[in-house]
Amino acid sequence: MIASSNKKNSKSDDVNWFSRKRYYVTFLVFCGMVISVLLRSNLSIAVVDMTSHKNISKGNITYTKEAEFKWTSIEKGFILSSFSWGYFFGPFGGILTSRFSGVTVFGAGLLITSILTILSPIFVRQNMIVFIIGRIFEGIAEVDKIITFSKRNDTLFLWVIGHKIFPCQKEDGKGVER
Repeated sequence: MIASSNKKNSKSDDVNWFSRKRYYVTFLVFCGMVISVLLRSNLSIAVVDMTSHKNISKGNITYTKEAEFKWTSIEKGFILSSFSWGYFFGPFGGILTSRFSGVTVFGAGLLITSILTILSPIFVRQNMIVFIIGRIFEGIAEVDKIITFSKRNDTLFLWVIGHKIFPCQKEDGKGVER
């Protein structure tokens, strides 16, 4: 009778694994990290298409479409590196992380970077300098995530496993004498 009740409990634990908050939050942090990497690297991929000529064929007719942006390799370098210039403001992200929760700073940075990425086509058509300034602000918004990565890992580690850090600890957090 006892063995059958143990099987029933373990089966319900397997079914409801995602209902536990720690798994849900860990999944959300994973999604946030993926989005962060995609936002950071999207221009490196898109700049090739933005600055190259295209041969378009329709039936027997082939024509060449000019590049939308005629940037030199030096200008491309400035645009692509401008994101990293925002990392110069690293201490600013540390101050935010110490004053607000890591979740708030991480979410706000992700939101700001996403909005600036959505506005990038408007910036790039205005002026190259405006686009570079927008990329710098994206880097500033991302720097808080770099700083919160270590804090987030500590928080997730302690939160996922609870306060029972070592296998020899009891539920009350006191160690087992050996």
